[in-house]
Amino acid sequence: MVNNGLSEVGVREFAASLSGNESLRNLQLRANSLGDVGLKSLSTALRDSRCKLQRLDVHGNGLSSGCVDDLSCLLGAGVSLVELDVSGNGLGDSGTIALSIALQSPDCKLQALHLADNNLSDVCAPELSAVLSSNKSLLAIDLSGNRLGDVGIQYLCTALQKPDCGIQNLGLASNGLTDFATEILTSSLSGKASLRSLDLQGNVFSDRSVSGIQGLIEACPHLEEIRLKGNRFTKDGKNRLDLMNESGAGLRVEVQHHPPRA
Repeated sequence: MVNNGLSEVGVREFAASLSGNESLRNLQLRANSLGDVGLKSLSTALRDSRCKLQRLDVHGNGLSSGCVDDLSCLLGAGVSLVELDVSGNGLGDSGTIALSIALQSPDCKLQALHLADNNLSDVCAPELSAVLSSNKSLLAIDLSGNRLGDVGIQYLCTALQKPDCGIQNLGLASNGLTDFATEILTSSLSGKASLRSLDLQGNVFSDRSVSGIQGLIEACPHLEEIRLKGNRFTKDGKNRLDLMNESGAGLRVEVQHHPPRA
């Protein structure tokens, strides 16, 4: 059902067909036009006790902060959802702050949350940090394409550095992060045994961050990949980071150099 022109009107009939569906596990509805009204119909159907849906993708559906109550209902007791993708919508800070209440509930069993490209800033970062601190089932969070900045990362790292935070996949691409954020990430994530994947593409890290990133890589024993393309490394900085691919530990470092402007 990806990019099928499904609107809030059409989703009512579609949602009715989902009620009581015991076999559906993965529902892909990205790039449609559900809107908040359509999501309400969908949420009502998916809360049927017979529904065992595990993964819901409503990426790019014109959702706003007005849909958060219905999203929150999908994270509560009796709902089997373990992965939610609401990237490419317009939840904003207010919607994310409201959603964080449900994400912190002991009833929430979500393992993967995608909030990329939702116009988030550092305003919602304290609540996201609280989610990372309290939700023990959450293993992956993608916050790429937002505006968290160095200040937002400071808040997140308060939670990420805690031993009982089990995040494995962390997406922070295109968030306006600078070399200052490298220091914060390095001190907070070094030695984090759970971390497997770190996406830092499209930020503004320069060669000043290379040593810190190398130290971070060396200090994360189970890190499998770190994505660094689209930053501001010179050819020398890129070469130094490329050397980490030769560590022999199965690590993949993706990096490119940023040619100087003519």
